[in-house]
Amino acid sequence: MKRKKIVLCSIGIFLIILSAVSFFVFGKKKIYLTLNGTNTVEVNYDETYKEDGFKAEYCNKYMKIFCKDITDKVKVETEKVSNKKDNITYDIQYNNEEEIKNRVIEYKDLEEPVITLVDNNTFTCPNKDYVEEGYSAIDNVDGDITDKVIVTKENDKVIYSVEDSSGNKKVVIREIKYKDTTPPNISLSGGENTYVYINQNYNELGYNVSDNCDENVFVTTDSNIDTSKTGNYEITYNAIDSSGNKKSVKRKVTVYDDTSQIPKNGRIVYITFDDGPGPYTKQILDILDRYNIKVTFFVTHQFSNYEYLIKEEYEKGHAIAVHTYTHRYENVYSSVDSYINDFNMMNDVIFNQTGIRTKLFRFPGGSSNKIKSAAKGVVTEIANKMTELGYTYFDWNVDSNDVSSKSSTTIYNNVVKGINANKNSVVLMHDINKLNIESIEMIINYGLNNGFTFLPLTESSPTAHHHINN
Repeated sequence: MKRKKIVLCSIGIFLIILSAVSFFVFGKKKIYLTLNGTNTVEVNYDETYKEDGFKAEYCNKYMKIFCKDITDKVKVETEKVSNKKDNITYDIQYNNEEEIKNRVIEYKDLEEPVITLVDNNTFTCPNKDYVEEGYSAIDNVDGDITDKVIVTKENDKVIYSVEDSSGNKKVVIREIKYKDTTPPNISLSGGENTYVYINQNYNELGYNVSDNCDENVFVTTDSNIDTSKTGNYEITYNAIDSSGNKKSVKRKVTVYDDTSQIPKNGRIVYITFDDGPGPYTKQILDILDRYNIKVTFFVTHQFSNYEYLIKEEYEKGHAIAVHTYTHRYENVYSSVDSYINDFNMMNDVIFNQTGIRTKLFRFPGGSSNKIKSAAKGVVTEIANKMTELGYTYFDWNVDSNDVSSKSSTTIYNNVVKGINANKNSVVLMHDINKLNIESIEMIINYGLNNGFTFLPLTESSPTAHHHINN
């Protein structure tokens, strides 16, 4: 019995203690205020903070059980500390309890710059360095920061990196596209059609070749030309670059035995040579003969050792005309009689070589010359007197400028420009100029290839007179 009372007493005491503990543990409550995210939030300076959320619960003080959601009781207030910082206060009061928490919003430049690459959709030559196509860099705060971009090349890549004033970095990579799909450019010098007199050698007029990638382009030619037979032939020029791209052009070569077989463009060229014959006249005659071209020689007695060539000029069908005997301006322009005397002396030389006297002549320096030593009005008087005597003088409307030019190409270019500007061209050249050995052949080739007709002067030819200044 006694033992039973002790047990009952113990149980009672335990229940009292348990009840006291339960009241102490479960009877007291508190507010639990929780912020989603972090207490310090970084937001891009031009954006607005979007609330991450929060929750308020009223629960047991010692164990978060038996909770009641009281989030709607929370008061949220935002205080703007500066343009770079906001302070948000979360405050809840419930059943004489209060809980306060804070969140700091820091506004910073968090946006990285934007790098834009110019892409022309082109390829870089396999044997050349990449040529920058262009790029730009724009930052939301700093604006245009293209000048801050650092460009580096690694193998087949170009790396563009930039950092703004807030430390935001951006890196963009360009893949270099190495490829060459463009064929070479090849064009023919002298045109697509050329003419060769039968049994004469074909002289290659040449070509110009260039390539977008290669400095030197390999060119081969295929030809079936036989200059011993009249007819149409063809030369094929094949250009190939180091990437295997090919381009071909063709030139038509006509072997003829009659100049009437050459198409004409209606323009006539009268080539004239002054001051000879001289040491280079024979070579010029051979070139003219090779193309069966006839010209006019205004001859002098300056180089008496070569006077025999006047006969050859005449026999080959060229026109022979007087330039002067002495070619001394101070003598021929001293008076009308002095000029006529000099003229007759040269015409006698021509007669001795050819058996004929010419009616054609050219004033030394042209009729427009301004020779200081000349008698006043003498050129006008000479022109009138010689015309009265039945002679015809010729000036020129195309000056080769071979006296002052330093290359055959320059002379050629001067003549080509001139004959393209006139329907009838009287061209001034000098057969005592060595450069004309090369330039005359270039001029003939151009003329034949472009339909010009070459003729010697006659009394009825255009005289191309200048204005007489004396």
